[in-house]
Amino acid sequence: MLIVFGFLVIAACITWANWKYANEHCRAASTRFAAWFTSTIGLAVTIIITSGSYGSYLDIRAQYDAVINQYRGAVVMYSDYASLDMEKAVFTDFKYQGYQENIAKVIVDLRKEIITYNKILIRKRIMDGNPVFSWLIIAPDKDMKIINIVE
Repeated sequence: MLIVFGFLVIAACITWANWKYANEHCRAASTRFAAWFTSTIGLAVTIIITSGSYGSYLDIRAQYDAVINQYRGAVVMYSDYASLDMEKAVFTDFKYQGYQENIAKVIVDLRKEIITYNKILIRKRIMDGNPVFSWLIIAPDKDMKIINIVE
């Protein structure tokens, strides 16, 4: 982002210098170039930011759906959050050897995934409430809730 800002400052300085010290023909050409350059950079930055936001939206949508669907019997939905009861969650993928260690690994991985999901969800909701960023990001859906782990 700083690189883009630096390019814009350099383009503005070159344009200003051309406009100040050049004749009328060069002033018009440099002004058109500056307008074209600035609008192109602005459009590119907007597309990049919006694409990244949409990508993170798809990631948290997939995380939310996967957690809710996989642990459906252990999830209690409230109005503003979902609660995942780890004692009610069924872990049937592991049998016999190393069962407890595998369960512990699954719980740690699930906890990390839920923490990442919650961070992104809260950040997007805050940005969606900001008039400067609300038009630039892809906001999470209304049905996506903060997930709490109950042990």
